[in-house]
Amino acid sequence: MTRAHIADPQIVNKLVAGQEDRIRPCVGATHCMSANRPTCLHNPETGSRTQAPQVITPCVQGSRRVVVVGAGPAGLEVSRVPAERGHQVILFEASNQFGGQVSSRPVAVGVVNLPGN
Repeated sequence: MTRAHIADPQIVNKLVAGQEDRIRPCVGATHCMSANRPTCLHNPETGSRTQAPQVITPCVQGSRRVVVVGAGPAGLEVSRVPAERGHQVILFEASNQFGGQVSSRPVAVGVVNLPGN
C-alpha cells in the first residue's frame, strides 16, 4: 500500500467513507522510486510536505465553465481541482482514452505480474 498512499494520501479516508471511485490509483510507473524523495506521476503534491495536504474549498463566487485540452496526468489534475471547487469542467482529449503517455505504457520497468493479478 505504500505506492497507493503516495498516489493518494487520502486513500484510507476514502475507503472508510465508501468513496472508492474517488481514489487516485497508482499506475505502477515506479517513478516514485527514482528520486531521493517520494514523487508520483499522478500526485503533484508529493515531495511538498510544507504544502500538503491540499485543501480545496468550494467556490463562493458561483460556478464557472472551465475547458481543459488534453487528458494526460497534467490535464486530469488541472480538471480535478476546479471540479472539486464546484465548477463545470469540459475535458477534451484527441485520443480515445485518458491518461496520455502514462496509459500507453503497458507495464512499468522491473514490475512483474504475479499469478492471479
